[in-house]
Amino acid sequence: MTESAIEGVGATLTRLGRAFATRDVGQLEGVYTPDAEWVNAFGTRKRGGAEIVAYLRELFADPHFSAGTPVGPPTAEIRLIAEGVAVAWTSLEIEGQQRADGGVLPRRRNHSLKVLSMQPDGRWQIASEMYMDARDEVTHAPRS
Repeated sequence: MTESAIEGVGATLTRLGRAFATRDVGQLEGVYTPDAEWVNAFGTRKRGGAEIVAYLRELFADPHFSAGTPVGPPTAEIRLIAEGVAVAWTSLEIEGQQRADGGVLPRRRNHSLKVLSMQPDGRWQIASEMYMDARDEVTHAPRS
């Protein structure tokens, strides 16, 4: 991956992370493509940058969501998969986030997979994003 592509994707991921950390939806301006697809760890699906940002505006204002705090810094791995297309894997642990009824969720080990595309003006935007939480349940027992 070229250094400028890494920097461009990193800048977009930094803006997204800052928006979540500060609950500042203004940071999301230009982060998503107009036709982006977004799915959170609870199965909520949104389409289009405007719809995603509108949903995140509500989410950031919700005191149950905002009760969560990061356990440490996020991690990210970026891979260029074609000219102007990158995939980013990120992870973050969150404590104290609440359900809508006020009950506290166990520590979340949140991961996301993002597909980013370089726009004609050189900016990188998220075209697809899926969040998921790691779980401890075992669903596969390898055969001996």
